[in-house]
Amino acid sequence: PVRRARAALMLWDLDDPVFDDPTVPTVLRAENALRLGRFDEAIRLAGESDDPRSTRIRTIAMHRSGMNEQARSQASMITRRLSDREYDTAADMVDAVKLLAIRGDLSGQSPRIYQQMMQELSNATAADTLCWEANLMEGRLLRAKYNLPAAIEALHEVLAMNPRCSEAWYELGLVAATIFDFDSARRAVTALRRINPDHPLA
Repeated sequence: PVRRARAALMLWDLDDPVFDDPTVPTVLRAENALRLGRFDEAIRLAGESDDPRSTRIRTIAMHRSGMNEQARSQASMITRRLSDREYDTAADMVDAVKLLAIRGDLSGQSPRIYQQMMQELSNATAADTLCWEANLMEGRLLRAKYNLPAAIEALHEVLAMNPRCSEAWYELGLVAATIFDFDSARRAVTALRRINPDHPLA
């Protein structure tokens, strides 16, 4: 069930009944609930765990529910631990960077925070050169800064490691739409529908 749940999240097959299986780790079920917009359920499933992934899910759910003070508190807690070098796995570093980005959305982004996020993603890649999640987050940050050539490069690096990464195709579609490259945008949509004919991101 765990492997099936991870695959379903990769494919954005959010209605897969595997997520009703209580033996599937709660963090995977919380991630699924978050993507479905079931924010109260996501917060409940994420529980009180202070690992970066659970905290990220809980923080995003709070933010999207309008609980901005609680979300800001959650994000601040995890970013302090990042500053104290408490995380040493690439996956934890990437989730902590996502929390830094949320904190920036809530409190205002600064060049210092942006540089910290990029440095932490570089640290994540150094810790695990196959951590495509780091390249994906880098691509998102670069797109948000309108550094589109660098964003495209980072996102293609993701697809070289994981051709079925939905979020990378989605981000490439957003880049293409930004520069009115509608052929590339259509290619991104086609790729998403090849991954999942009913893809919610397509």
